[in-house]
Amino acid sequence: AAHDGHIEALCALLDHKATVDAQTKDNMTPLHLAAQNGHAEALCVLLDHKATVDAQTMDNWTPLHLAAYNGHVVALCVLLDHKVTFDAQINANWTPLHLAAQNGHTEALHVLLNYNAPVDAQDQDNCTPLHLAADNGHAGAVHVLLNHKAAVDAQMKDNCTPLHLAARSGQAEVLRVLLDHKAAVDAQDEDNWTP
Repeated sequence: AAHDGHIEALCALLDHKATVDAQTKDNMTPLHLAAQNGHAEALCVLLDHKATVDAQTMDNWTPLHLAAYNGHVVALCVLLDHKVTFDAQINANWTPLHLAAQNGHTEALHVLLNYNAPVDAQDQDNCTPLHLAADNGHAGAVHVLLNHKAAVDAQMKDNCTPLHLAARSGQAEVLRVLLDHKAAVDAQDEDNWTP
C-alpha cells in the first residue's frame, strides 16, 4: 500500500496492527517505498505510526536517500521535518545531496541545502556533489551548489576539480558556469593534466 500511495489501505492495515517497519529481503521498509515513489501523504501516515525515519536498506540507503535520488521534493520536506539524519551516507559515502546533484534535481538540492546539508560533503574519493553535477552535465545543479558556496575548485583524491570532470565529459554549459564562478582554468590533476 505504501509503495503505491494507497492511503486508505495503508491506514486500514496500520489500524489492524500491521508492522510499520516490516522489511523486504533488501531491508526496505514501507517508509522507503513511499519515499522512493514520492508518496508524501503515505510518509506522513507511516511517520504518525512511528515508522523509523532513518531505517537503512542493506546498502545503507535511508528513505531520505531515495527521495533525493528521485527528486521528490515534498517527500524530502516531510522527512526533513521529522528530524531525519540528512547527511547519512550510503556505501560509497554518498549523502542525499550527492544523489540529488548526480541526477540534476535542482529543487531537491535547494531543499536539502536550506536544511543545512553540507554543500561540500565528500565521498570516499573526496568527490563532492559539485563534482557529480559537473560530470553529469547538470548546469542548473552546478549553479545551485555554487550559489550555496560550494568550493568551485574542490579536489578529489586524484586532484581532479569539477572543471576537469566537465571538460572530460564535454559539458560546455557546465564549463561556462564554473568559469563564471572563477574556477581555476589551469588546475592540475595528479598527472599534471589541466582541464
